[in-house]
Amino acid sequence: ILYAIENNDVVLISAETGSGKTTRNHSLLEIPQFLIQAEYTIGDKKIGVVLPRKIAAISLGKRVAEELSCYNCEIAHKVRFNSNVNDNTRVVFMTDGTL
Repeated sequence: ILYAIENNDVVLISAETGSGKTTRNHSLLEIPQFLIQAEYTIGDKKIGVVLPRKIAAISLGKRVAEELSCYNCEIAHKVRFNSNVNDNTRVVFMTDGTL
Protein backbone atom coordinates (compact mmCIF):
# COMPACT_ATOMS: atom_id res chain seq x y z
CA ILE A 1 0.00 0.00 0.00
CA LEU A 2 2.76 2.43 0.93
CA TYR A 3 4.59 1.77 -2.34
CA ALA A 4 1.41 2.41 -4.33
CA ILE A 5 0.78 5.68 -2.48
CA GLU A 6 4.34 6.90 -3.00
CA ASN A 7 4.19 6.19 -6.73
CA ASN A 8 0.66 7.33 -7.61
CA ASP A 9 -1.45 10.44 -7.11
CA VAL A 10 -4.56 8.41 -6.22
CA VAL A 11 -4.80 4.91 -4.75
CA LEU A 12 -8.10 3.05 -4.45
CA ILE A 13 -8.38 0.10 -2.09
CA SER A 14 -11.41 -2.06 -2.71
CA ALA A 15 -12.54 -5.25 -1.02
CA GLU A 16 -15.70 -7.11 -0.09
CA THR A 17 -18.06 -5.78 2.57
CA GLY A 18 -16.98 -6.96 6.02
CA SER A 19 -13.35 -7.59 5.05
CA GLY A 20 -11.95 -5.02 7.51
CA LYS A 21 -10.95 -2.11 5.27
CA THR A 22 -12.40 0.44 7.66
CA THR A 23 -13.11 -1.58 10.78
CA ARG A 24 -11.47 -4.73 11.98
CA ASN A 25 -11.51 -6.49 15.34
CA HIS A 26 -13.34 -3.53 16.92
CA SER A 27 -10.48 -1.21 16.04
CA LEU A 28 -11.74 1.51 13.74
CA LEU A 29 -9.68 3.21 11.08
CA GLU A 30 -7.61 0.18 10.17
CA ILE A 31 -6.13 1.42 6.87
CA PRO A 32 -6.58 5.16 7.54
CA GLN A 33 -4.91 4.84 10.96
CA PHE A 34 -2.01 2.99 9.33
CA LEU A 35 -1.62 5.83 6.82
CA ILE A 36 -1.82 8.53 9.52
CA GLN A 37 0.92 6.79 11.50
CA ALA A 38 3.05 6.60 8.34
CA GLU A 39 2.61 10.41 8.07
CA TYR A 40 0.69 10.37 4.79
CA THR A 41 -1.67 13.11 6.00
CA ILE A 42 0.97 15.81 6.49
CA GLY A 43 0.24 19.11 4.78
CA ASP A 44 -2.92 19.26 2.72
CA LYS A 45 -3.18 15.50 2.14
CA LYS A 46 -6.34 13.76 3.31
CA ILE A 47 -7.61 10.21 3.48
CA GLY A 48 -11.03 9.62 1.96
CA VAL A 49 -13.13 6.66 3.06
CA VAL A 50 -16.01 6.15 0.64
CA LEU A 51 -19.12 4.42 1.91
CA PRO A 52 -22.24 3.52 -0.09
CA ARG A 53 -24.80 5.17 2.16
CA LYS A 54 -25.16 8.61 3.74
CA ILE A 55 -26.07 7.26 7.18
CA ALA A 56 -23.01 4.97 7.15
CA ALA A 57 -20.64 7.84 6.35
CA ILE A 58 -22.10 10.08 9.06
CA SER A 59 -22.35 7.45 11.78
CA LEU A 60 -18.94 5.92 11.13
CA GLY A 61 -17.31 9.35 11.04
CA LYS A 62 -18.90 10.23 14.38
CA ARG A 63 -18.03 6.87 15.89
CA VAL A 64 -14.38 7.12 14.88
CA ALA A 65 -14.14 10.70 16.16
CA GLU A 66 -15.60 9.59 19.50
CA GLU A 67 -13.28 6.60 19.72
CA LEU A 68 -10.30 8.88 19.15
CA SER A 69 -11.72 11.63 21.41
CA CYS A 70 -11.51 13.96 18.46
CA TYR A 71 -14.66 16.02 18.03
CA ASN A 72 -14.79 18.09 14.82
CA CYS A 73 -11.05 18.03 14.36
CA GLU A 74 -9.16 15.36 12.39
CA ILE A 75 -12.07 13.02 11.59
CA ALA A 76 -15.03 14.30 9.56
CA HIS A 77 -17.88 13.26 7.29
CA LYS A 78 -19.07 14.70 4.01
CA VAL A 79 -22.38 13.77 2.44
CA ARG A 80 -24.85 15.68 0.32
CA PHE A 81 -26.08 18.77 2.24
CA ASN A 82 -24.08 17.82 5.37
CA SER A 83 -20.36 18.21 6.07
CA ASN A 84 -18.19 18.92 9.09
CA VAL A 85 -14.87 19.01 7.19
CA ASN A 86 -12.54 21.78 8.36
CA ASP A 87 -8.91 22.83 7.89
CA ASN A 88 -7.71 20.27 10.47
CA THR A 89 -9.50 17.30 8.88
CA ARG A 90 -7.23 14.38 7.97
CA VAL A 91 -9.78 11.61 7.40
CA VAL A 92 -13.09 12.18 5.60
CA PHE A 93 -15.87 9.56 5.59
CA MET A 94 -17.98 10.31 2.51
CA THR A 95 -20.50 8.96 0.05
CA ASP A 96 -19.46 8.34 -3.54
CA GLY A 97 -21.62 11.27 -4.67
CA THR A 98 -19.37 13.73 -2.83
CA LEU A 99 -16.13 12.17 -3.98
